[in-house]
Amino acid sequence: MKITFTLLVFIFSINLFGQTRYEIIVTMNEYSENKGNISYNINFTEEKLNPALIKLQSLTCKGGDEQLFDYFLEMILDTTGSANEVPADVLAEIFICRTELVENRLNGKYKNDFLNELLKFGFKNITSHNKIANQSELEKRINKLQK
Repeated sequence: MKITFTLLVFIFSINLFGQTRYEIIVTMNEYSENKGNISYNINFTEEKLNPALIKLQSLTCKGGDEQLFDYFLEMILDTTGSANEVPADVLAEIFICRTELVENRLNGKYKNDFLNELLKFGFKNITSHNKIANQSELEKRINKLQK
């Protein structure tokens, strides 16, 4: 998974720097609206959605764009059942860099078992390849969300 994620970042790096906040929102909305269209989603996911989500991660971690993060959570809820693992990994990466933001959302407006499980899954993906300094503390905080 790490190699795939790294490859995605490398391949689409040109797109990442050119995407605006508005373009990311449009991309997520387009993905939500076309859920279930398999041929559309495969190409769209690889070429547009995943690069937009990686950019969203960067913007949320660096600038704290909480409204953009809310749009991301809404897109996830609108598209449950997707086989794409990038949203889970992005959610986990945002949890690592902005723990309180994610906790506040998942304990409040976006309290949802699916989001909690997705966070747990993404966190395992990320930490299975890269150990992080405060990993055990973050794992405890994730488990606290699960209750």
